[in-house]
Amino acid sequence: MDTKQLKVVGTTFTKPDALLKRILRDRKERWKPEEREEFDFEFTLRPEPNNQYDPNAIAVVSEYNHPQRKGNWAPRDGKIGYLPANSGVSIEADVVVTAHATQHFTKFSKFVVDVPVDILTKERGF
Repeated sequence: MDTKQLKVVGTTFTKPDALLKRILRDRKERWKPEEREEFDFEFTLRPEPNNQYDPNAIAVVSEYNHPQRKGNWAPRDGKIGYLPANSGVSIEADVVVTAHATQHFTKFSKFVVDVPVDILTKERGF
């Protein structure tokens, strides 16, 4: 399947770093803060027709099935960000995609998703 990489926006508002670090810890993946590394995740693209700012908004969501833990538990699912408004993506139901997050020092600095080209529309710039 052909895909196009699209940037995930809005991460300064959703602040997904802690959530992603918990997922990596569950997967027993670690990084060295002084190095730049890329990690792959499986996320869901979810339409938000009731979004007050943009009824065409497409959220990027983690639905990670976390292991059940005793004691100090924190969520591994939640909103990562959004596709840009001019991304050209048009969906009516959830679509599972591969995502890539680049970690640099202690933060994730770049988020992109591989979007199937068959959900891109010409009306929104493609």
